[in-house]
Amino acid sequence: IVFTHGLFGQRTSVAHLAREFAEAGYATLTYDVRGHDTASGYHTLWGQRERLDLVELIQWTQASYPGLVDPTRTGLGGVSQGGILSFDGAAWSGLPIEPNPWMSGTYPTIAAIVVENFSAEFSATFAPDGLGMHTNAAAALLGITSVRFDPQLVAQAANAVLNDDPASWNAIAGDPTRDPGPLVATMTTPVFAMSAWDDFWFPTEKLVEILNTLPASTPRCVYLGTGGHSSPANDVERDQRNVWRRDWFDRWLKGVAGSPDALPNFTYAVTPSAVNVYLDELTTWEHGGSAVGPPADTLAYRLYVADNGELWPFAP
Repeated sequence: IVFTHGLFGQRTSVAHLAREFAEAGYATLTYDVRGHDTASGYHTLWGQRERLDLVELIQWTQASYPGLVDPTRTGLGGVSQGGILSFDGAAWSGLPIEPNPWMSGTYPTIAAIVVENFSAEFSATFAPDGLGMHTNAAAALLGITSVRFDPQLVAQAANAVLNDDPASWNAIAGDPTRDPGPLVATMTTPVFAMSAWDDFWFPTEKLVEILNTLPASTPRCVYLGTGGHSSPANDVERDQRNVWRRDWFDRWLKGVAGSPDALPNFTYAVTPSAVNVYLDELTTWEHGGSAVGPPADTLAYRLYVADNGELWPFAP
């Protein structure tokens, strides 16, 4: 299993996961994503270069440890950036590598992924309706950070933001080498995706919409609750995520039947209405399940931007 860290992180950020699974009999690998910590190269915001780096790592591991690593049972996992790159690996699983100056051949076959707090459809997430600009992504590219971003990409983002040019920003978000969304309808890798209702980076609505396009034959579980990207931390929810992660990889990499077989396609935690309960890390949130997400009896709750810039439930 390759565990990939989040943006602004490093390989040690996911070392605890690699250690936990190694103790359970898995071969595990962590690494610094390009542009982070000890890694060379510029970060291209989850483009082809980052995806090919992952390919190179998998190929190196399989060649270096032929007696320990089974190329037919490769898993990927990560949170945020790690979830994006893991999902990328699954979306391109087994497909020919696109023409590029660095390598050719076929993407490795990925047998299972567990991905958390991420986006699977860049265009809709980072450039809503081709008009909006994702504040967090723009701030990451244009701010002073520890990540060494591709200067050309930074210049492109600066041009879009400073000139209030949604088309230029949409060109970044909708770059086909960056967006795995169009491939989801043909994915065969079993997917366990987890996210938080109040994730301030990646809206859950778009995640559910794109995962609903997975083929009916592709095993999947989607969980929405809390944890990550400034949503409330909760010990019970965190522990449940850890159990599901372990069970999912055991099911699809080791063939161990268990709880994933009994889970509905869509599981959700009900957000507590009381603020003190919502923020309490030791509370237990009520769970529900459905064959589809969102559940059939879900009501849409539309908010509008008021004249003062605040969100309001009534049309202006």
